Amino acid sequence: MLIRRVLFIYIGLLAIQYVLNPFVPSASEAPVRRPQSVPSKPSLFAFENGAFLYLDEFGLIVQEDGDGGDTAQRTGMFYYVYHDPEGFARALDQLEISPGIYVRHPYQEGFISDPRRFSRDQQRPLIITMGKYGMKDRLWRMLKGHLVRLGKYQNLDFISPIGIGEYIRAFEAKALYPLLYVMDTFLFIGSLTLALEASLNPDEVDDNNHVMTLLQARDVMPTVVGRWAYWAYRHLRPKNMGNFVLGKEDAVHGALAWYHRAENGGNPYIGEAIYAAFAEGQ
Repeated sequence: MLIRRVLFIYIGLLAIQYVLNPFVPSASEAPVRRPQSVPSKPSLFAFENGAFLYLDEFGLIVQEDGDGGDTAQRTGMFYYVYHDPEGFARALDQLEISPGIYVRHPYQEGFISDPRRFSRDQQRPLIITMGKYGMKDRLWRMLKGHLVRLGKYQNLDFISPIGIGEYIRAFEAKALYPLLYVMDTFLFIGSLTLALEASLNPDEVDDNNHVMTLLQARDVMPTVVGRWAYWAYRHLRPKNMGNFVLGKEDAVHGALAWYHRAENGGNPYIGEAIYAAFAEGQ
């Protein structure tokens, strides 16, 4: 009887979440950050090796046309491989519009600045990179939001076992290390699933979050199962458009290069830098 009551209460709370999403402000309730109807033309940040990055007037990573729909994800990816904790903190100060609540880009209209459209794809690289820099206060704010939403991201996607593992590693919660064997089993299955799905479509190259999680699993509190997940993805990931069109030899390199290619308005440096970090573990 007690289990039934608990289950009934949980389902009821979930229903409230789906209908009202009470713990995430709507776009109209979010703090005003001078949204722009038309993104400003970004400038180029050039590296010594000739690589470049598109930054807008606020120093946030955008596409070539100024679009900030993936700014949060790109921010997490970039600062994981480019060591600059101060720069990462400055970006987070803008992306975090209220304690623990983030947006894709705070100064652009529509879904981009809507907290309820902030997805797990945007949040996961931020969690991983916050962990790298030991930003425990920010992580706690983000985790508390996850808990009060009963395990949901801001857009009401459920957190997966892989996402729970990302939190454990970000906090370096060594007491929970045995749980990582369970979470990394799902990560291993994810590598196999990604390889299977990508074999059906050579243009399917959205590997960003999977690669980021594999990097974290390799660098922080590694497990044998995590190493299997890395190996499976590294060796089973099929060739793709980045190999066929851009001429990359390695399938992982091809996927990252094709997704972030300049011809599509992306930031090639991010794909190249993430692959370089990934290849260090070969």
